[in-house]
Amino acid sequence: MRSRRATITGALGGAAAAIALTGAPPAAAQRRGGEVVVGVGGGPDTLDPHFSRAQGARNVTVHLFEPLITRGENFEIVPMLAESFSASEDNRVFTFVLRRGVRFHNGKTMTADDVVASLERYRRASVNRSQMADVESIAKTDDHTVVLRTRIAAPLFLDVFSDYGTPFGIIPAEQAGQEMGRLEPLVGTGPYRFVEWVPDSHVRLARFDGYVPMAGAPASNGFAGAKVAHFDSVLFRIIREDGARVAALEAGEIHVIEQLPTTAAKRLAQSHAGRISVYDLQRFWIQNGFINMVNPPTDNLLVRRAIQAALNLEEIMDVATDGAYELDPGWQYPGTPYYSDVGKERYNMADPALARRLLREAGYKGERIVLMSNNSYQDHYKAGLVMEQQLRAVGLNIEMRVLDWPTALQVRNRERNAWHLFMGAMGSTIPLGPALAIAQLTGPSRTQFLMDPEWDRLYEELRTAPAGPGRKRAWEAVQRHIYDQVNVLKFGNTHVKQAALARVRGFAPYRATRLWNVWFE
Repeated sequence: MRSRRATITGALGGAAAAIALTGAPPAAAQRRGGEVVVGVGGGPDTLDPHFSRAQGARNVTVHLFEPLITRGENFEIVPMLAESFSASEDNRVFTFVLRRGVRFHNGKTMTADDVVASLERYRRASVNRSQMADVESIAKTDDHTVVLRTRIAAPLFLDVFSDYGTPFGIIPAEQAGQEMGRLEPLVGTGPYRFVEWVPDSHVRLARFDGYVPMAGAPASNGFAGAKVAHFDSVLFRIIREDGARVAALEAGEIHVIEQLPTTAAKRLAQSHAGRISVYDLQRFWIQNGFINMVNPPTDNLLVRRAIQAALNLEEIMDVATDGAYELDPGWQYPGTPYYSDVGKERYNMADPALARRLLREAGYKGERIVLMSNNSYQDHYKAGLVMEQQLRAVGLNIEMRVLDWPTALQVRNRERNAWHLFMGAMGSTIPLGPALAIAQLTGPSRTQFLMDPEWDRLYEELRTAPAGPGRKRAWEAVQRHIYDQVNVLKFGNTHVKQAALARVRGFAPYRATRLWNVWFE
């Protein structure tokens, strides 16, 4: 059977030529040792790689656990624990040849048995298990080859399987029976190993001296590459208040900030030139508000459309991001193959009179609407404050509830009657294409209570459509449905500033803070 194939020298679909790679400097310039401290606004909800979509978890676990394939610098599919991978012509058989000599943090050598057990665990109970819904079987053909077969043609399977939002991390087979969210000990194959996690305080990792970098790979290529851990240890220090993080960086108490307020970025670039480096991450995520469609009164479409009509998104985004944003109706970023402005007539309507009329038509009687936000991410919190004011102004009885990020996620996912609006963002999956961009909104792993058969039908069309105009049309139908039914509100595209002390060398911003191939000068 003819197949499409990719190895470490080329990406599936021929995108490798366009990769912007981070090359390694001369070995003499790289210094080993020390502890790098990263200031983060929110901590993890779990460090089980199969059980979280949260950025705060992913930024830690990406150093501990690795998948078979992942995404490169330009989000193309590249190998990681696989030496090569291929898809059959009918898109039903996917073969992965494993790298040899890969070791877990406990000293065990990884084999196909570990891969099969890890993927079966993911398929059984991961929060993202719907991405494996089409998989019919997972089996090894020998100790270094794993084959996945799907029930139907799955043209997007490799796109899904390389998703880094909730990555298909490989763990030892003997741990695969453990309960989701309670993986213990935390044993992966990454360049750093787990040391300790003190909730609301910090997570500490240490260099894994048994790590064998991928032979022949560039130094850093997205989430892959020939990773080298130069630091003795990494400390993710949770500092929720923006000003406190900035002050800690200026004092040298932390070395890297993941999210830096725009006003502080300008000041640091001027007053600490040469000592602190400031980095730009364009279109880091889509700022949004999820809507609970089964909890009255937001189960009423007219109420949801009233909320949609009331919002002045320019005000929300300006306050939330200190001006680091763009207004845009697309649920894919401009310039990407699937970008569309379908539904733009319902975007940024800023029409309070229409909102009040829709509320009258809905028969709204002042029922309480809980707007849930968090104090871990200040852009979420500030967006919620402005949204609360705008919705109160049209007559909605808004109650704002503020929690820390891990608790807010738990409430959103488990308590269907505890909230109506949820302040958040979608960033990790948006660059991976349309199906992954909205996967958490539909299927068995949906993260809020969207009871909409038409939504699910449109998603099925999207994920099974072949590449090309047909998939673009399917995506536009999905985006139209988002705006018509008000499943989720898009506010705008958020740009992010990051900063690091200039003595932190090799650092390059990406979808998660990568601390391999980074060292102190």
